[in-house]
Amino acid sequence: MTRTIKNILQLPWMVKVTHTFIEGNKVADGLESMAFSRPIGRVESGEQLLSTFGFVGK
Repeated sequence: MTRTIKNILQLPWMVKVTHTFIEGNKVADGLESMAFSRPIGRVESGEQLLSTFGFVGK
């Protein structure tokens, strides 16, 4: 795992940081709501999260 992280960090990244108001990012808003409505330690699969926001099966 450590080797994988080190390899990822050595890639030639180009990063652009932008600000988006919460009203413009409904997925992030939904994830934040989910984080505070679930017990600590509960992990959901990526597919469960995607289906929550309507991205699976389209």
